[in-house]
Amino acid sequence: MKITSFLLLFCLFGTFLQAQNDFFKNPPITISVYSHSIGLPFKSFVKLPLNIGVAIGTEFTYNKKELSSTHQGVQIGWYHHENLNTSLWIKTDFIQRFTAASGLVGEVRLGAGYAHDFNAYETFALENGSYQTIKQSGKGSFISSIGIGGGYELPINDKYVLTPFVRYEGWFQLPYSKFQAVLPHTLLHLGTRLNFQK
Repeated sequence: MKITSFLLLFCLFGTFLQAQNDFFKNPPITISVYSHSIGLPFKSFVKLPLNIGVAIGTEFTYNKKELSSTHQGVQIGWYHHENLNTSLWIKTDFIQRFTAASGLVGEVRLGAGYAHDFNAYETFALENGSYQTIKQSGKGSFISSIGIGGGYELPINDKYVLTPFVRYEGWFQLPYSKFQAVLPHTLLHLGTRLNFQK
């Protein structure tokens, strides 16, 4: 609960500081489908079997130049990892994006957020000399992330720009359990961003 409150205050404080300079003007919609796996980031990109997740979000602009821009992204997501857990998460990212005249886009991200995990299997505890099923309420933890991505801007008309993208992220979830303090994750996103032109 303390982590969630901290993240909300962080987002509110940042947006309050930017409210006077078009921070909220024309936020895009982003949606992606991703493959989730457990492992050290940048060691392997995709592991089988695929564990699928979905994320949706938006972003707000700090500043925008001809070839680069700085944004604050907000995302919510879900994934199901076979034999491990199902997770709901919310995250904010500081994004530095570079856009070439040809429409090619590259970006780097640093993020922080909160994940709430539910076991994919039944959990038991010893009560009155026998094992009883524990009701699932899940557990929450902090996540930090680093990501790189690329895409291509496709103007639809003078009102919309569609940007298909690929993004690779490494997550570190902590505290994960009393036996393992940090759990590393890797996510490979395929998605698109829809920008609304002024």
